[in-house]
Amino acid sequence: MSNIQDQVRQDAASLHRFVCSISDRCEHLNAAVTYPASSERFFDYISQLAAATKAHLQKSLDGPSKSPPECLDFRDEIATLRSSWSFMQQFVKPVLDADTLRLPTSLLDGLKARFRQLPGYEDTDFVFYHTSYLNYFVSVPSPPLA
Repeated sequence: MSNIQDQVRQDAASLHRFVCSISDRCEHLNAAVTYPASSERFFDYISQLAAATKAHLQKSLDGPSKSPPECLDFRDEIATLRSSWSFMQQFVKPVLDADTLRLPTSLLDGLKARFRQLPGYEDTDFVFYHTSYLNYFVSVPSPPLA
């Protein structure tokens, strides 16, 4: 049976691989498609967040040996980071799928411009993503009022 330090190293290595699998998709984009500027910033953010997470894991593992209670605390931290990355992962693929060939870019740019005319929202930006949950919207006319 492995000791707690080995288990923590395995957890950290697993998280490192998981973070790399997400960030690699954001860093090595398909050259055949383009993305809106806000999506590009999102991909950069994911890459920076991944680098910071990996550096934190490495720094924590390279530090002095931890006592068993410290290892358990670090293991809890790793679980929290994994949960956070799992949450973030659910947005990465839909944003990757929302390239400019799949989005009504002109319509979305017009909506953003109108939204930015609202007081207090001049600097607001949006990251659009494409999912199978809502591919289109059909407007049904309301019945006439009596």
